[in-house]
Amino acid sequence: MNFTLNDWYAVRDASEKQKSLFCQILSNECRRAVLGKMAVDSAKLYSFSDMYTHCKQLMVSYGEIIRLYEQYNKDIVSPEVREILEGIITILVSRLREFEELANSLQDGANPITSEEQIIIAQAMDRLEEAIATKNNESFRELYDTYLQHMNLCQGQLNDLGNRKEVSLYMTLMEDELEILSTIIKIQVQALEQAADSSPNAANALEKMAVHKILTLMREAYQHFGRASTEFLDLKDIAFEAESYESFEPLLKTCQEKAQAAVDSELTEKLEQFKQEIEHEADSIFNRIKLDFYKTLYNFRKTVSTEMMLAEDMIRAFVTLREKWPSSENEIVQGIAETIDIKIDSLRESITQITGECAAMLEVFTSENPPPAEPEITAAREAAWQLWQDNPEEFDSTCQDMFIFAERRRHHEKSAERYQDKLEKKLAKFKREILLYEVSTYEEIIFYSVSRLRDTEFTQAATLADYTLELLTILLNKNNIDVIRPQPHDLFNPREHEVLMAESKEDFKKGEIVKLMNSGYRQRDTVLLRANVIAAR
Repeated sequence: MNFTLNDWYAVRDASEKQKSLFCQILSNECRRAVLGKMAVDSAKLYSFSDMYTHCKQLMVSYGEIIRLYEQYNKDIVSPEVREILEGIITILVSRLREFEELANSLQDGANPITSEEQIIIAQAMDRLEEAIATKNNESFRELYDTYLQHMNLCQGQLNDLGNRKEVSLYMTLMEDELEILSTIIKIQVQALEQAADSSPNAANALEKMAVHKILTLMREAYQHFGRASTEFLDLKDIAFEAESYESFEPLLKTCQEKAQAAVDSELTEKLEQFKQEIEHEADSIFNRIKLDFYKTLYNFRKTVSTEMMLAEDMIRAFVTLREKWPSSENEIVQGIAETIDIKIDSLRESITQITGECAAMLEVFTSENPPPAEPEITAAREAAWQLWQDNPEEFDSTCQDMFIFAERRRHHEKSAERYQDKLEKKLAKFKREILLYEVSTYEEIIFYSVSRLRDTEFTQAATLADYTLELLTILLNKNNIDVIRPQPHDLFNPREHEVLMAESKEDFKKGEIVKLMNSGYRQRDTVLLRANVIAAR
């Protein structure tokens, strides 16, 4: 809070002591002013979330153009006009599909960047407030230096956000979209105008109207997106430039004037200020609970995204293998190719399903943690004010534990714990039954099919298949998943090994592993899948 117990006692006991509060009031006014300035200045920083908004608005325009073409399709009779329009529409459909796939792969079509930007700025505000509160702030210059330090830190964190996957993907999309749209406007739209003007069917009013509407929408989309994206891309490398101390100082001198005016005010006004501060403290506690919720939601989404990145990397490995796999009438070569195709399709379907399930789960989590309603906020403010009046000495240690806040916090913590457990179990099952299953069955292909190609004309194909298995192993290791591959004569370990068959084998002791059938997988201390082995009896 922006005042101390001594401040409260001085105001409550006697108005003639109010002048002693000048320094404290000045500190409070300066803190409010500096935090307010940071709120304004941070809003001017480069906002990555605008990128998604511009791209999404462009896709809405693409959709309108496509629907307009479909509406007037039967009325376009000029072959040349139709050919050019079909080329444009094909490009727009392709771009719209790519945007939808990108949005769905990240966060179910919602803006994937806004919440993290808000968290970064909110945390920057909290750090600045804490820094001001813990410093003596004996001079205006010290306040200015503190503000500058935390604004630069905030800018740095936003720059780091700009290097992350979600932002870089949309940055690339924006740059590509601007180039593609510029090409359409400069080449195909110009050709369409010329074709429409020279068409022997120029008397076809509906065709001319359709072409005119499509051209108008295309130009409007280009003007809006071109201006917005160009400004955005031009500003992305501009660093934060703080104003000079000479420009900053008048703001703090205004605080000094306010503090002096506050000292001269009536006691009732002082009491009202204290009440507002207490109410603000109650609001701040609610906001911290709300921020905790958004942090939890962000961590949930980040967890899902991490698992999906592993799955996408596995798909890319299989796709690369399939593209380089030889085309042959050899039965083994054909069988392996068909199996890889099945794996790619199965993984893609599974990713779509698990992404949808996780998104639905987080939507329910969000609905179970609604923001506080106005009656709840009002009750919390009144209770906090009463608590301060009754026992100001214990206010700092008891306000956050007040029933309304404590109940809210307990509800959020229990809900977060419950959904964390649900999410972890769902993703663990996906990892075990989908991802590791596909790797394990691919290993069987290596053992039982690829091995038969090694001494044939398809030796290079066998080498490529082996490399893909190594690549999959590297991907798993990057995600802290180790492969369990026991060697012959290793002792059977029931925690990591599962016996498929026991047989008598010369030179093998009872309980020793004779042969590995399928590898197992371990993530840190948890065995996800046990290795299948043949053991000696």
